[in-house]
Amino acid sequence: APNWANLLYALAHCKKKGGGLNIASLRADPRWVRSCKELQSSLDHLTARDSANVIWSLATLDAKQEPLFLEAASSLCNNKLAVCDPVSISKAAWALTSVPNRDRRLDLYSKLAVPVVLRADSFPLGSL
Repeated sequence: APNWANLLYALAHCKKKGGGLNIASLRADPRWVRSCKELQSSLDHLTARDSANVIWSLATLDAKQEPLFLEAASSLCNNKLAVCDPVSISKAAWALTSVPNRDRRLDLYSKLAVPVVLRADSFPLGSL
């Protein structure tokens, strides 16, 4: 599962560096479809960092409409935040700004906020 997460992360970085990737061309590629399906079936096995990287990558790739986006966000916010590092929380927070449904976005943010508040004193100053 982490290899699929790393693939999405690499694609997002390619796009950020002007790699010319767009979601329409990705959706037309059977390897994209396979990658998303593989990740969907293994979300429970991803670390908190990998989960945050997946939702950051999907948001960066403008793939917010992929079912994987909300499933990965839910997996992270419901199960993994207790062990999430500050950088991953920041990436997740940025990615969650693109959740189109306001109520769903607020629900995910409320789940994201609880561990941050509970562990704020253990995060290095300026890490969030």
